[in-house]
Amino acid sequence: FFLRIRRPPGSPPFPSPTLFRSPAWTRALKAAAIISSPRFQGSAIWLSASAGPVRDAWLKHVETLLEPGKRLARLPNNMPSSRLERSLDLEASLVAGRPVYEDGLLVVHQGNILVLPMAERLPPMLTGKLAQALDNGTAPTLVFLCEADEHEDGIPKALAERCTTKLDLNTV
Repeated sequence: FFLRIRRPPGSPPFPSPTLFRSPAWTRALKAAAIISSPRFQGSAIWLSASAGPVRDAWLKHVETLLEPGKRLARLPNNMPSSRLERSLDLEASLVAGRPVYEDGLLVVHQGNILVLPMAERLPPMLTGKLAQALDNGTAPTLVFLCEADEHEDGIPKALAERCTTKLDLNTV
């Protein structure tokens, strides 16, 4: 069953945030306003939602609420955990003839919102580094996207314990 919605020319390819009417969506819009605030930096939110227009509309809404110069950035869950922290750049070190370090993604994206899709499948080492960054306040705002159904556990427990909010958009 597919419902086709006719959109006027030039309208965005995602549904308007006001299109959905449900308590879960209202709560999600309030959470979007909170996490887009600079005071929320260093915290995490767990968003349980299947890939689709509802999740895309929520992420787009968060993006519109961010201050100028701030953005949403996606991190792949198969990224090596060493990329999160400051590390030695081997190629640049060989060229320079001295150790050259590059900042990790947690430092590069400070002030932005990092979105981690398929967070239920994060490797243990990456999970541990993210949990540690949340504990010591060096993490930017993190949004864990979870596509697990009711028979799966969801995001790793170490991250679930550190999330300030859990949103479930599967009912919207």
